[in-house]
Amino acid sequence: NPHISKSTVRTNQETHVWQIKQEEFRAFMTGDPAVGLVIMTALAKELCRRIHQDSERTMHMVDEVHTASYEADI
Repeated sequence: NPHISKSTVRTNQETHVWQIKQEEFRAFMTGDPAVGLVIMTALAKELCRRIHQDSERTMHMVDEVHTASYEADI
């Protein structure tokens, strides 16, 4: 089935995973738009938080490399 994806995940803590078929998710979202908005808002906030966190981590790594390179030139 082209609509089913397979993933491998490793965690360092107990993790729970839920799965819902795309058509069931869409039916749920359109069936209760108010709850759908809450879910989509929460997902968007979490995505933004993760992007920000990854950007901060990347900038910190770049800064460390830049500092090490500068100190090596001195």
